[in-house]
Amino acid sequence: MAVKNNQPGLLRDAKAAIAAAERQKAKQATTADAAHGRKERRAAIVAPVRDMAEKHDFPGLKAVARITSKRGRDKTVQRYFLLTQCYAPAQLLCIAREHWGIENALHWTLDVVLDEDQARSRKDHAPANLAVLRRLALNIARAHSGTKTSLRGKLKRAAWDDSFLVDMLLNMR
Repeated sequence: MAVKNNQPGLLRDAKAAIAAAERQKAKQATTADAAHGRKERRAAIVAPVRDMAEKHDFPGLKAVARITSKRGRDKTVQRYFLLTQCYAPAQLLCIAREHWGIENALHWTLDVVLDEDQARSRKDHAPANLAVLRRLALNIARAHSGTKTSLRGKLKRAAWDDSFLVDMLLNMR
């Protein structure tokens, strides 16, 4: 869970724990990427904490972490996190990157391919039911390996061609 400025006491204690870990030469991990036309460097440090769980009423809090990232000429950004497990810094960097995989692989696809943000259903169980149906349609289209068409193209073709729709449904596993 990210710690932000709206929890000043918690953020102050997290920063103090990280500073103490740096003074004790705690293990850190660094990654560098040069993808999509931009260079990014990230560094992580994890500090175990004992008393912060009770002090701030966060049961299960085991560690705090800081990820420092620098992208191109942009200024350096430091993000602080509360952890329920004391991860290795390299593992923490992987977890942080995987979080964006969910956004890019699912939410972006739902919005761009199925226009989910344009949905106007607001009443009763309609939003939840339609969300399930959208994800089901997306999974069926992804599972279909018969053509190398885009997801949007597959869904349009399935709407126009009943035999293609049946082929997609029969491909489900």
